[in-house]
Amino acid sequence: MAMTYLTDIDTTSGADTFYVGMISTQANFVVVDGYIAEIVAGRDSEATLLARSQAITAAIAALTVGTGCPVSADDTTPGYLDGKLLAGEGVDFTVGSPAANETLTISGEDASATNKGIVELATTAECQTGTDTERAVTPAGAKASAQTFAKYTGVWGMNTSRDAGDVTNDINTTAGRCWSDDLANEIILATEITKRIDAAWGAGDDQGGLDTGSVANSTWYYLYAIYNPTTGVSDAIITATYGNPTMPSGYTKKRLIGFIWRDGAATNRAFGHIGNWWWWDVASEDWDDATFGQTATAKVMQVPLGVRVLCHFRATGYDASGAFSITFSSGDGSDQGSVNILSGPGGQLYGGSGAYDVGYHQCITDTSGQIKVDSDETSLRCAAYTIGWEYQR
Repeated sequence: MAMTYLTDIDTTSGADTFYVGMISTQANFVVVDGYIAEIVAGRDSEATLLARSQAITAAIAALTVGTGCPVSADDTTPGYLDGKLLAGEGVDFTVGSPAANETLTISGEDASATNKGIVELATTAECQTGTDTERAVTPAGAKASAQTFAKYTGVWGMNTSRDAGDVTNDINTTAGRCWSDDLANEIILATEITKRIDAAWGAGDDQGGLDTGSVANSTWYYLYAIYNPTTGVSDAIITATYGNPTMPSGYTKKRLIGFIWRDGAATNRAFGHIGNWWWWDVASEDWDDATFGQTATAKVMQVPLGVRVLCHFRATGYDASGAFSITFSSGDGSDQGSVNILSGPGGQLYGGSGAYDVGYHQCITDTSGQIKVDSDETSLRCAAYTIGWEYQR
């Protein structure tokens, strides 16, 4: 069967134009996949651009219908999220509207015992009061809080003793820490320090310790930890003036940490000390009085003066003429009056006629180191020996 064929293509215009002169009976063209090869060759570049344009158009169309694309198709207005961001624990957000050009706002939820979220840091003051329940404590805040409570717990370490290098004059203080007596500064002795009672104060270890004047015999001395706020240096000083040592230049903070009895032989009396407890190496008789009666008598114990301490002592009572009862009370307290064994405040030493009674006792002294002694007899004998004392540093 005779066939007619398209023999030429006009590619000079913007479209493929077919006209009569292009028809021929000669089969001089090639068919590829149903398309005329000449058309493909003539419009190759245009077809490629068209495919790309169509792909871009499809992508833009997808943007406008919210198929997960992150921005809108309109590049003249802000982009918007299409609800694909989900808020988790601790996060809230508001989805914007493209019509209103709203900005996406992300905000944190407040943290609680049952909800994760944003938490505010506690201030130092809030850490110290310990009453806030909604703020987080930082390590620095915890330290400040611990230091606040430590101010009221006394002295750590800083135990005192006679130094083995010179037991006559030198006093050793172990490492430790405490707060100044006005609670303003912490005083830290990083290592032990030895001070000499027979030499004027000098900074540092194995130096003089006396604040002023010359050392005196039969005198109570007081050992203070001291601090210089400007330099941050801690030291120790010895003074005969309770509560008011003459401070070296720059040292304005202090705390009482120990006691020294300078005896009549120009020697620091041997003692032991741990924490708030002091004791004599060898107990000695404080007094022996045979004139006690039914009126309270103040007696001085071998304890520091200027402070009230809990004195620990042994006592002996004796009455040659009849049974007796003796009681001991605070030097600041009222007279106990009759201390009959069966009535009144009771007694602490009891004995029959011509008999002795011995016991271990403790009693608060006044600032003159005194306790009071009462009995139910008009005349009896009593002696006491101080073992040691307690003082809250």
